[in-house]
Amino acid sequence: MASKHIPQSVLSQRLGEKIKGRRVRTAVFTTYTFDPGFFENHILPILFDKPFHQVEKVRCIQMEDALRSLDEIAVYYDRSALSQEAQPAQLDFQRIDVRRATGAFHPKLIFLLVENNTQGDKESEPNDHNLIVAALSANLTRAGWWENIETGHIDEIYNNSYQNSQSSFRSDILSMIQRIKRCCPPDEKHVALDQVREFLIHKTDRTSVKNITSNHRYNTRLLCGQKNLPEMLEDLKLDRKCENLEIISPYFDNTPAQTLQKVIDAVDARRVRILLPRHPDGSAAVSEETYNAIGDLENVVWAKLPSEMLLPGGRKNISNMPPRRVHAKVYRFWQKNGLNVTLVGSTNLTRPGHSHAGAGNLEAAFLSDIRDEECDYHWWLEPLEKSPETFSDEQPGETDDCQPVPLNISFQYDWTKESLEYRFDGKATGPIQVFEPGGVLLFSMQTLESDGWVDCGRKPAQIVRKLLSATSFLEIKHAKGKWRVLIREEGMHQKPSLLISLTPEEILMYWSLLSPEQQAYFLTEKLSKEASWQDIGGPIKNRYIISDTVFDRFAGVYHAFEKLIRFVCDAIAEGKEREAVARFFGAKYDSLPQLLEKTLSRQDGDDVMIYITFLCAKQAYRRVAQAYPEFMNTNQTNAHALNQLFKNLPAIRERLSPQMDDSAGFLEWYESMFLRMIQQPDCGVDA
Repeated sequence: MASKHIPQSVLSQRLGEKIKGRRVRTAVFTTYTFDPGFFENHILPILFDKPFHQVEKVRCIQMEDALRSLDEIAVYYDRSALSQEAQPAQLDFQRIDVRRATGAFHPKLIFLLVENNTQGDKESEPNDHNLIVAALSANLTRAGWWENIETGHIDEIYNNSYQNSQSSFRSDILSMIQRIKRCCPPDEKHVALDQVREFLIHKTDRTSVKNITSNHRYNTRLLCGQKNLPEMLEDLKLDRKCENLEIISPYFDNTPAQTLQKVIDAVDARRVRILLPRHPDGSAAVSEETYNAIGDLENVVWAKLPSEMLLPGGRKNISNMPPRRVHAKVYRFWQKNGLNVTLVGSTNLTRPGHSHAGAGNLEAAFLSDIRDEECDYHWWLEPLEKSPETFSDEQPGETDDCQPVPLNISFQYDWTKESLEYRFDGKATGPIQVFEPGGVLLFSMQTLESDGWVDCGRKPAQIVRKLLSATSFLEIKHAKGKWRVLIREEGMHQKPSLLISLTPEEILMYWSLLSPEQQAYFLTEKLSKEASWQDIGGPIKNRYIISDTVFDRFAGVYHAFEKLIRFVCDAIAEGKEREAVARFFGAKYDSLPQLLEKTLSRQDGDDVMIYITFLCAKQAYRRVAQAYPEFMNTNQTNAHALNQLFKNLPAIRERLSPQMDDSAGFLEWYESMFLRMIQQPDCGVDA
């Protein structure tokens, strides 16, 4: 058998093709194992229809800018399953660590609310969104997206302005959202997840799809612990047409024959093939007891995938490299020229994986009819030619490599309030010590309160603020053990940018550039020519040259601020408030406060240009406030901080006085006229 019978594609490419260049407004990811650094550099860029630099440091700065166009983005992960090779987080997304009372938080889901540019020949409405849903076996790690053999199904729920927008799994998604929330404390904020829920409730066809099949095909469903898996399969009545069953699962429990037999009975499969997972050296990744117990079942045989599928990168000329690890979870129910249904997602062949959501793991898998896919009615798995010679001493499990987390504690740093808080659920005796990843003690806490988010105090906050420039991990030590915690970060628009040393002239120039492509080129040139990550400075020797005539200098400032005002107002009008807040109030490389602070702090500044820059900034503030007062009301803290910078104007004006005759009268008149908005007369068409 050849691997051509098995549908294959690259996960990142398939997701990008599904997005089709549409703007992603909201993104939610769920995962078991999590590597924040890999997620930021190699998964998040898929959400954007733009090229990113091949150098990770440059790409990370480009991503910092690109993420402003998203309304919300959140990642839910099992706090006990941070990847052992994880790189720290640097970008602005909500990091929600989850700990279940029973089993593991194990779903690998993606929810993307995307804008539709067009709908046939009709222009899309402002709120014309669709929801892309993916259920995968791949964790948010390098192994999951680049190395392993994984599986997944990607589908879409259309808004109710589309014909035939009825979805057979809409109610399943709503159930899954509720289950995710139940894994979190009651005070958890689910802003991104709530936006997905609001779309499903108010913008989609609410007609319930009760039929199992439509037009002789099984309707797509998301199985997420509504019942245990065998009961769900019985309800779907697959036993009427299923002759063959194939299972790919990297993990089994200690009673594998019982778990498998329940699935076989639920669908009445006549012939069963099950993939034998292997270690890189070729030995069986199951115990000998498991191998014999499953092999002794009637009409069940151990099997393997076609060898060419296991080659690294799918290339046949790779030598002396171990085969790819199979991490996919697939249940295929089929008969010749008839039924061809797959269940793909996170569900291993284990009792916790097959339990309903309240008793075992929380899992998610799409059941879909693939008769329209380009795959023949052949077995995907080949029977083993001979039994393996060596086995695992003990039955491997997916949680084997995870770090025990004895206490349910989370840490959160708020850049707006400059505060560090912890949230603890449970009871603990004795102190805990908080270390940086290198092992240096940062601070200790003698007691823990179970009362929502609790302030750690000023000194720990100052320590962690400094630490966050290098890492987002803490190490916690308690009498029960030692483990890692990923720090949550709020108010990220106030976090110092990864690119911190654009000069005031360069910030103004960046605002003035006419297109996103020009801005991207500007940053790429700036970053590519400099060697330092956190200290990027010096002149830019490229086509963007700052002229030094009086006209060019003043006109350049006026033009840059006009572009700033237009950018912020357009962002607010289009619902892109994160972009507006980051540019107008933030601490990023291109934000207004950064420009003013750098203009003030430079030693060789031109007092006239400093004065004009501050007047332009104050005028921009007034114009945005007049056009969008609600925006200012919802960002009062940020607006107050910006007004504090404007209080430097009198001192700047004082520095100009010795340089001018009759300066007091002139500057008073000039400033009042500068800040006054004068309506331009309508000169008519002839003018």
